[in-house]
Amino acid sequence: MTPGTTRVYRYDLPLVRPVRVAGERLTRRQGWLLERADADGRSAWGEAAPLPGFSRETFEEAGEALIALCGMADPPPDAPPSVRFALHAARGDHPLSVSRRVPLCALLRGDGLQKLTHASEAARKGYQAVKLKVGGRKVGEDIALTSDLRSLLSVLGPGVAVRLDANRAWSLEEAEFFLRSIMEEDLAPVVFIEEPLKDWTQLPELAARTRVPLALDETLQEVFGARTVSRADAAAAFQAASCWVWKPTLCGPCFPQENPGLPVVFSAAYESGVGIAAIVKAAGEGVVEPLGIDTYAALAEDVLARRLPLDAPEAEVGEVLAAAGEVDRSKLELVYEHP
Repeated sequence: MTPGTTRVYRYDLPLVRPVRVAGERLTRRQGWLLERADADGRSAWGEAAPLPGFSRETFEEAGEALIALCGMADPPPDAPPSVRFALHAARGDHPLSVSRRVPLCALLRGDGLQKLTHASEAARKGYQAVKLKVGGRKVGEDIALTSDLRSLLSVLGPGVAVRLDANRAWSLEEAEFFLRSIMEEDLAPVVFIEEPLKDWTQLPELAARTRVPLALDETLQEVFGARTVSRADAAAAFQAASCWVWKPTLCGPCFPQENPGLPVVFSAAYESGVGIAAIVKAAGEGVVEPLGIDTYAALAEDVLARRLPLDAPEAEVGEVLAAAGEVDRSKLELVYEHP
């Protein structure tokens, strides 16, 4: 590749199995890759992969914007979040100690027993955190499963934190009942619950009623990504939050000034290995909470020649970046090249 050349590709990858995303059934993951060659002919890569049902930009709009802006070092703030993420990653000029290791969070899958088995394996391997999805069952069933999980980890993995994610499943009363119930026992800690309420504007009231820390996820996407909620209207929710779950594809690559030094969990949105590696790199540049990048496992294939090494409690940043640099162009369709 000639130094100074910029290319935009598209990809279309199968998933291991269909996944439900915002009510949509996805069987494949589509996205765009940006490649920039530096003065020595080395390539830096970025990815723009809007997620259907969450991103304000469509797949086609992201591609058009990426081609229009690919020559810019600093895109305008109103550019689509996924495109800003791609351009930021493809700059390739971020200082980084590539020898650094970043911790990963294990997402618990399957039915109740399978989740507990997975949690046991994760604790034995040395994971610092596990994530349990709640809100898809009756509240009483979620309480029982959460208690079983915390009891198990209290014995097997002292220091393994539990993260909960309700994906806005509950009313204020249901959320309060759940959170009060799980805090009655002194077991493995629940470090936060993500977006428990159908009506996110009630988050400050829930925070005042319970002791479980609340994390923002969808609210951030609506404010900084889709922009369906104003920053002023979300101010009270920001103040009630104890943690931000930040998806660069959906929110953009950089934290806004509204984050008052809260812990930030970098999280994935079914990106390819190029996008996942950019998230790992971004996390490696600061204080790291265990990353939520388990959606990578949903891809049956990748755009890389070899899968990213993410099957351990920690990821070696340098190893991840090395694997991400080996892009298999046979899996891509070239759509734009300059000069």
